[in-house]
Amino acid sequence: MDSHKAQIPRRDLPDEGSALASGGTKTEAAEGGSSPRPDSMAPRTKGKAAAPSHLSTISFALKAAEEVVNDLELDELDWPVVLKAKLSTCSTPFSDSDLRRYLRAGKLQRDGRKDFVRSGITVTIREDEWLWRGVIMRHATNMIFALPKCGKTRLILAMLGEFVKGRGEFAGVPLHPGKEKILLLGPDQSETSWGGYLQKVDLVSQDKVLSENVVAMTTAETNFCLDDYWLSRVEKELRDHGPLIVLLDSYAASIRALGLDENRSEAALPLMKLHNLVQAYGSTLIVIHHANKGGGDGNASKASRGSTAITATVDNLISMQEWKGDQEEGIKKYELHVEGRAETSGTPLIGFSKHSNEWRSFGSVSDAKAELRKDDSYDRLTPSQLQVLSLLVQATADRNEPMTTKELATEIYETPNKIQLVTAAKHVKRLKELGFIEQVGSVSKGSQNKENQFRPTGWAVAKHSIHF
Repeated sequence: MDSHKAQIPRRDLPDEGSALASGGTKTEAAEGGSSPRPDSMAPRTKGKAAAPSHLSTISFALKAAEEVVNDLELDELDWPVVLKAKLSTCSTPFSDSDLRRYLRAGKLQRDGRKDFVRSGITVTIREDEWLWRGVIMRHATNMIFALPKCGKTRLILAMLGEFVKGRGEFAGVPLHPGKEKILLLGPDQSETSWGGYLQKVDLVSQDKVLSENVVAMTTAETNFCLDDYWLSRVEKELRDHGPLIVLLDSYAASIRALGLDENRSEAALPLMKLHNLVQAYGSTLIVIHHANKGGGDGNASKASRGSTAITATVDNLISMQEWKGDQEEGIKKYELHVEGRAETSGTPLIGFSKHSNEWRSFGSVSDAKAELRKDDSYDRLTPSQLQVLSLLVQATADRNEPMTTKELATEIYETPNKIQLVTAAKHVKRLKELGFIEQVGSVSKGSQNKENQFRPTGWAVAKHSIHF
């Protein structure tokens, strides 16, 4: 009976187990011995090695990663393999993601990169915001796009040719030269084609030697694409020669071998990697892309071909559109619509002359459109308004003198009546509203009130002379 009670489970034991020891085991209390010794006083098993410290193992891995990234003879793509071999003697298993993380930490330390910019630290600020004023931002990613065969490559190469020469302007727009050289990534064209383009802008000599202002160039023959291999090669050029101006022509050609759909957001991933890489070395990226056929209705981001994720990656968008106004013989004009993170003033209107093989400025698009409106307004002038303008132009050309409304009426009607004076005044008012004439002063005629004097604007003089 007593034995039966002793085996009733006690509720204060784990899992409500029996109070008795397991079969075949005698307790020291039953034998009349002393109480059990604590575990810390129990004898240790001889020959068992102490467990390695995890912190020391990780420290060893980080040090090995630093040795790998500082070995200049190793290619970056071989770093994981070499680090894995160095850590093969460790009992701790390292995953591939661990290796990449340690290598990244070693690389950041080697290049002196910051993880966080904290309070009290001096912040780097872009001093020269523009490389080509109002068009190409410095230390930023710029994307210029237009329909195929519109001259995007020719324009950018011509600008860069003037930039490396230290010129102060290009196509009438200020340049801000610096010490940057050029890294040309050109998977869209062959070496022969690039050679011809570069020679026209003095980046290849007459002896067919690549200029020292171009640190390196890839072509269609080199099978360049934005994969890990080529990104590591680009980083080496940036590290050795930066800051650089990196020109990528074109983006579509650089991702074609990666099998990415240009219309899906995944197509922006290689550009994001290149953008981050170029920014890390304080360099400037110019990407040439193609526009869609719709043109974007004046919106640069909508004019680009492919996913909007591509345009969202860049800092500055330049839409190159053919000028729809009057074209001069032998000159092709283009509008440069710029949208981005920097403020711009006006839309440049530039043109390429086939005769002189150079780019020229034609002012701003707004000024050019104002001129077109003036042309249209001039063509709509009535015969009477044209007669008044002719008299003013003639007075300026022959005597360099302004005229009053009464003098104009007298020239037209000889002895004008009140209605004819009012009619002449209406013509003068309309010509002034259209910007063809301007008031230059007033004159007193005896005891009468002062009369305003008018003369034609320079534009009206030139237009009227050509028209007649």
